Amino acid sequence: MSVIFNRQQVETFLPHRQPFLFIDQVLNIEYPSQQEVQSQGRTPTVKELLHGVVTCEYTPPEDHAIFQGHFPGNPIFPGVLQVESMAQASAFLMTEYKGRQLGHFEIKPTLLGVDQSRFKKPIFPGMHLMIRSQLKKFRGFYMNYHAEIFYEDELCSSTDLLASIEFLN
Repeated sequence: MSVIFNRQQVETFLPHRQPFLFIDQVLNIEYPSQQEVQSQGRTPTVKELLHGVVTCEYTPPEDHAIFQGHFPGNPIFPGVLQVESMAQASAFLMTEYKGRQLGHFEIKPTLLGVDQSRFKKPIFPGMHLMIRSQLKKFRGFYMNYHAEIFYEDELCSSTDLLASIEFLN
């Protein structure tokens, strides 16, 4: 997979900054009507993004401050931060809605709910993670996603998210 958005571009889209930015790059965004939309040279509607999937990467750095306390001598990437990284990845489906014009619009994402979270494998510093999120439902500016984190094709965690995204300009 090639990179759609590098770290610098990720920072132009998400309002998060270090130490609370958990996306290194966006690798892929696919949605069911993608070929039709692209052949017509237009941006998709939110309805056309339904069941779209975004794939991002993140590698928790060994020197991240969180590992000093979670846990000394046995550093584990906390479940709550795994959920946050899945929420951050989910927002990138909306770049399709705006035609991937990063820097031309600002968003205000709000995480409203988390359900059915499962943590199957611990995540350690330095693990190269794949984060996938699929838009399952939407109503207005409220979106439901199912997101998962993989390490070497093995499922580490998953959750269902309810979020809203407000476009500020």
